[in-house]
Amino acid sequence: MHNSAFRYNDENDRSLGLAGSAIAIVVWNGEDKLTAISIDSNPGEGIEMTPDFGFSGNPRLSARLAWQLMLKQLELTSAMVMGNVMCRSYVGAGRPLSSSSRSTLRALIRDEAVNACSLDDDETEVLFNRLLDYQNQLFSHPEVAAMARNLAADIRSQRRLSVTEILDRLDRLGRL
Repeated sequence: MHNSAFRYNDENDRSLGLAGSAIAIVVWNGEDKLTAISIDSNPGEGIEMTPDFGFSGNPRLSARLAWQLMLKQLELTSAMVMGNVMCRSYVGAGRPLSSSSRSTLRALIRDEAVNACSLDDDETEVLFNRLLDYQNQLFSHPEVAAMARNLAADIRSQRRLSVTEILDRLDRLGRL
C-alpha cells in the first residue's frame, strides 16, 4: 500500500507518519509484530516488523483460519497506513483528512482488500469506515496528539527506536 499522493514533505512529516503507524499498531494489538522504527530507512520501510508479519500461508492451517489471519493482517496494515496519513494531517497540519486523501485511502484499502482477502465492495467499505471512524476519534484526541508529537520528536532525535522504547512511550494509550 504505497501511493505517491502520500509522500513525505520533510523529516518532521515522516516522523509523524511513523508515529501514527506505531499508534495504530498498538491500538490494533499488533505490537507483537513490531520490532522497531527507523527514520533513516527507505520510504515504506520505516516500520520494522517481525518476519511472520507477511503471512503467506501454512499448509497445516485450515483455510478458514488462514483467511482469518490474512484478514487480521489486512486490518492491521490498513490501520497502519491510515494512522500514518491521519497523524500527519491531524497532528502535523492541524486539520482532518481532505476528501481527496480520504478517497485515495479508500481506493488503496479497497485494492488491498480485494487482492489479499477477496473482499467485496460492501465488506471493504465496512472495514474502511470502521478504521476511519475510530482513527478520527483517536488522532483528534489531545492526549494522543501529544503522544504522537513526543514519539515523533524521539524518532527524529534517536533515529531508531526498538519496540520496547516505542511501547514505553505509548503506554498511556491503553488508559484512554
